[in-house]
Amino acid sequence: MKFYYTSSLILATSCITRSPIVEANCPFFETGTPPAGHPSVPNLASPQDKTAYKSYLNQLDISNLYNEITRVMYDSKSCWPADGPQDNDISSYAGLFGRLAWHCAGTLRIINGTKSEGGCEGGGIRFWPEREWRDNGNLDQARAILSEVKLMPEYNLLSWGDLITFAGTVGIKDSGGPTNKFCFGRTDNKNGNDSIKLGVEGITDSSGLGKTDSPCGTSFHWSEQDITDDPRCNQTQADGRIQASHSVGLIYVYPHGPQLKAEHPEFVGGDVHQRSARLSALEVRDTFSDRMGWTDQETVALIGGGKFSDLFGLLLLHTASCFRFVCLWSFLLTPSAFFYFFNFYEISLLYIILSIKRTYSWKSSRKLSNCKR
Repeated sequence: MKFYYTSSLILATSCITRSPIVEANCPFFETGTPPAGHPSVPNLASPQDKTAYKSYLNQLDISNLYNEITRVMYDSKSCWPADGPQDNDISSYAGLFGRLAWHCAGTLRIINGTKSEGGCEGGGIRFWPEREWRDNGNLDQARAILSEVKLMPEYNLLSWGDLITFAGTVGIKDSGGPTNKFCFGRTDNKNGNDSIKLGVEGITDSSGLGKTDSPCGTSFHWSEQDITDDPRCNQTQADGRIQASHSVGLIYVYPHGPQLKAEHPEFVGGDVHQRSARLSALEVRDTFSDRMGWTDQETVALIGGGKFSDLFGLLLLHTASCFRFVCLWSFLLTPSAFFYFFNFYEISLLYIILSIKRTYSWKSSRKLSNCKR
């Protein structure tokens, strides 16, 4: 068992779209990213009927699936080299698989506290419009690498939703993270039509199906925010569409946070930036709690777990109910960056209720219970 860890696992999930570093797509690219119209490309989708899919899951050897994913995860491809060696660590796609799973599931939004849309159910990240969101850049390579598992005969009927989210879970688990349970049962959509209501940014792959929703038609600025700063999308748009993130094409919030007005009392002349930690806390709650249904405890664990891992590389926070992570702000490791983070976290504690139950040291166990819905 591997007891390694570098900050690359969390950093790779940090909502940053990295620039392409290769000229060619990885093998099996079109399996995970079918071309517009999907001509003669096997979709390899799960059975649409839940009962039929449950029958498939009942005979699925989860231990073998886990082993195949880890085999691919540690096999760096020249088309898209794995993280690790640049930090004197072993090669691993754990962070890339985590980012893929996180962005696939991160489209979830709660409507009126009773109905949900989005999420990785359906595997919509394979299709337009989700795959053209700027936050999902380079995840086509992640799906291509993961397609090596999907193309194995015994996993042809495994849904993309289950494969993507399980691969992210395996990446955390095999790297020593605290994951104890996984639920299978997501079925696949045949196209991305259900994702149009989640927001359209690019229209290159639209095949004439729709127009862009970017920038949002209905947006706002915080009362203390610089009017020239990025406007934030309202949750409910004029056409009735529900927008989860503060910009079409982002999974969550703007990574830089709201800029204060120059006349605001908290504005400090001479500082490198005037991004408000206090407004950021409110913004994070607006997105994660009000729009996506997270608890305050989970939300703060997200921010703390992701950012501490960015800075120190060896801290994961586990809430009483679940483990989730994301990196919302990324800086160069400078004194002002440390100050901003701790200032943000301190103020966040005042605005978001925090109850962290345990802090895990780095350890690993392959045991992973499962449920099949």
